[in-house]
Amino acid sequence: MTLKNLKDYRERGFTIVELLIVIVVIAILATLVITAYNGVQQRARDAKRVSDVRAIQTAAEAFQSEKGNYPTLVELKAATNTVKLDSTLTANIDVAPVTSADKDKYQYYRCGTSATAITGVNLVYYEEAGSTTRTKSLGTVSGTVGGSSVTCAATHNPTT
Repeated sequence: MTLKNLKDYRERGFTIVELLIVIVVIAILATLVITAYNGVQQRARDAKRVSDVRAIQTAAEAFQSEKGNYPTLVELKAATNTVKLDSTLTANIDVAPVTSADKDKYQYYRCGTSATAITGVNLVYYEEAGSTTRTKSLGTVSGTVGGSSVTCAATHNPTT
């Protein structure tokens, strides 16, 4: 190969095969980056939900410590509590079940031997990583207390 032939070869540019190889490599790298990014975002959303549940737990336990009973949903959301919850968070707390469509909602329901003898609380939230709901229990939410069976009935959860 002479110097003139080498110069002609270099001016021709890349072959179609070389370009296709580069495009495939870039596509593979882009797929890996996007997949990793989505996983990080999912874990971040799950971590925020766990943090929100801890805030709800702290507020409910502070109320229980002060008043001797776990708060109703209305009492939990009240701005007069010692531990105040963010208004964005309180808007997402309800007694309705949590589903994958309501990933940023939290189910709060009280458990006890009667509507006036509340012994515990269940907090339910959605976890994207496992595509399932998780429950955080406070106090006694099952079994018996003083010979009476503990239930998590709708009558224990007034919404007004």
